[in-house]
Amino acid sequence: MALLAVRNLTEAALPDPAYVPTNIAFGGALVALGRRSAASWADLGLDRRQVRRGIAVGGVAASLAVAGMLAAAALPPTQGVFDDERVPAHASGWERLYQTALRIPVGTAAFEELAFRGVLLAMLRQRLSLRAAVAVDSALFGLWHIVPTLAAARANGVVGMGRVGLVIGSVLATAVGGALFCVLRLRGRHLLAPAILHVAFNDTGYLLAWWVRH
Repeated sequence: MALLAVRNLTEAALPDPAYVPTNIAFGGALVALGRRSAASWADLGLDRRQVRRGIAVGGVAASLAVAGMLAAAALPPTQGVFDDERVPAHASGWERLYQTALRIPVGTAAFEELAFRGVLLAMLRQRLSLRAAVAVDSALFGLWHIVPTLAAARANGVVGMGRVGLVIGSVLATAVGGALFCVLRLRGRHLLAPAILHVAFNDTGYLLAWWVRH
């Protein structure tokens, strides 16, 4: 948890080009830490025998999520949810490719799934019941999003109590999302299950934000 706290608190000081390699390095360190704590590859959600099951479970969840997001973006009352100033309206094709093929899948989704549904969940399960481990893991995942939510608030001009409400809402929403990811991890028996949903949700959100603003 200390390693994750350090990574989270240094987010604002990290230049964008260093985002992906930094998270790859931290991810490797977390896996090494998990293995040293006697967690097996199956405990970490990296059992090769469960790859196909993980893909199947994640694929179903991702399909439902993307369908729901596309429907929301097509309806005027909910379209504004995707309007995010952090996504440039005139982002080039290369920028969109970098975001959706590297930064989001590798730098964000793969790292966060490895950290929270892989190493952290495995270590918590060594000390707590399954339900308690999932609850703690999900709560920490919610708190993890305070720093990026503050950045989003600044970018979108949200101030005062609006910013406070945005942070609280983000923490609660991502904690619930973290619990869902944990369920997928356990049902799918592999990190690919939550990772596929995570990538699909974030990539679709980015592209819809670009489409709405463009």
